[in-house]
Amino acid sequence: MQTVTIPDSVTSIGGSAFSNCKSLQSVTIPDSVTSIGGSAFYGCSSLQSVTIPDSVTSIGDWAFYDCSFLQSVTISDSVTSIGDWAFYGCSSLQSVTIPDSVTSIGDNAFNGCSSLQSVTIPDSVTSIGGSAFSNCKSLQSVTIPDSVTSIGDNAFNGCSSLQSVTIPDSVTSIVDSAFLCCSSLQSVTIPDSVTSIGDWAFGNCESLQSVTIPDSVTSIGDNAFSNCKSLQSVTIPDSVTSIGNGTFYGCSSLQSVTIPDSVTIIKGNPFSNCPARVINHSNHFSIFEGNLYTSERRKLISYLSKGEDFIIPDFVTSIGDSAFEDCSSLQTVTIPDSVTSIGDSAFGWCKSLHSVTIPDSVTSIGDWVFSSCSSLQSITIPDSVTSIGDSVFEDCESLQSIIISHKTYDKLKFELQDFSSEIKFTD
Repeated sequence: MQTVTIPDSVTSIGGSAFSNCKSLQSVTIPDSVTSIGGSAFYGCSSLQSVTIPDSVTSIGDWAFYDCSFLQSVTISDSVTSIGDWAFYGCSSLQSVTIPDSVTSIGDNAFNGCSSLQSVTIPDSVTSIGGSAFSNCKSLQSVTIPDSVTSIGDNAFNGCSSLQSVTIPDSVTSIVDSAFLCCSSLQSVTIPDSVTSIGDWAFGNCESLQSVTIPDSVTSIGDNAFSNCKSLQSVTIPDSVTSIGNGTFYGCSSLQSVTIPDSVTIIKGNPFSNCPARVINHSNHFSIFEGNLYTSERRKLISYLSKGEDFIIPDFVTSIGDSAFEDCSSLQTVTIPDSVTSIGDSAFGWCKSLHSVTIPDSVTSIGDWVFSSCSSLQSITIPDSVTSIGDSVFEDCESLQSIIISHKTYDKLKFELQDFSSEIKFTD
């Protein structure tokens, strides 16, 4: 079956009506039809074009899912909603005009439309669903109208050709992964209506050179600007109270960052694998001998000095999450017996680290602490350790011995079960 003409006695196209009709090339939908059901043309991989008549008010979920040969679609101005996954995987679709009758674009509606070069979102739309335009790799620009108040997670994730985006004043938050992996995005202006920037919001935007964060923003999420390798400058306003873990991870061109006096919370290490000079104005934190600590210097937050050898001062009681993460120059570290806990990924991806001694004051070792420390050959876990996280020695390809007592191993054997060949008992 290559062509279908639906008679004008039909008022609705039911769910999965033409699902997986892989030879179907064209379909004529009459003006009598008011709704297109879920998965109606799911997997019709030879379907080239479709015109949705003025009578249709809704396009169901999955309606044209994986119609990979569909090149054009005309959506009538009677349609008010585009369902979840409606045009997912329509990889040949080059352009789409969304009429000003539409108020919502569903989750994953155009996800994977890799040939889509332009899209006009009308000012009738109030919400853009999660991953709505994710992986639209040819999309170069998008204007989000003032009517939009809600943008879902991952909305433009993987739009690698996207060079510019206009975010309207109606948007109050830049959600998680909203522009993740938009590798051609060069600049973005965040309006002063925005109060929060989500996790990975602009992560892996490798061409992003500058960003202006307005003084309405109070929180910046984990990895918000991670791997923005071209980012040269950023100003954190006095309104921000919280900065997430890995916020500026891998920002290799960033020259300096100032922590304003408004910041009271730093999660993990915002500056892993980042050469920026960190200036602190907050009385909740302290920079001592070039490294970032909490104000009382009990917790080491970030090893900013990035030398080959480091002796942790004996006033430190905890090593924070990701404190030394991805410090490729670090070869040896001395942990004093004042330290009781080592946070998640504290030494993760320190590929030159070959010597570390865990003192018998330490009681807990977090997840991924020595993950991918490819030069580490031997380590001793003292009897004081009562808890150890997952994947602590994952991808430690040179690790030959984990020295531990039978008594301590019995407490931790579940977490260490993947490293049984490296276990060497002290008794």
